[in-house]
Amino acid sequence: MILYLLTLVSEHDGDSRALEVNGRHWRLSPYDLDVRTPESLEFICISYSWGSGREPSPFHDDFLVSDRTIPALATVARLRPTCERIWVDAFCVPIEGPERPYTLESMGYIYSKAHEVVAVLS
Repeated sequence: MILYLLTLVSEHDGDSRALEVNGRHWRLSPYDLDVRTPESLEFICISYSWGSGREPSPFHDDFLVSDRTIPALATVARLRPTCERIWVDAFCVPIEGPERPYTLESMGYIYSKAHEVVAVLS
């Protein structure tokens, strides 16, 4: 099995599969961990409380995320304007397939390999 780390990557030009936040466009990008190590990827992890509200995911049809996900991303993107890569669970954990349970089990490892972890408190 090929192991991937999905992150949100900032792009200058958005496309139909990119999420626009504060004037920046973010798209999901997989990194093959058999080729690159997490240490070679500089990324920020966002930790936040999901709460009870839900809204459609901008990346996956028929999948709901917390209504706090995009505001948490917007806050970090605004406070860390030079950040080019972000990991946030609602978008970066695969929604199906064998990768999903593996990624969920590896969240501690993912957080430990982040350049920075930002906790957004409610």
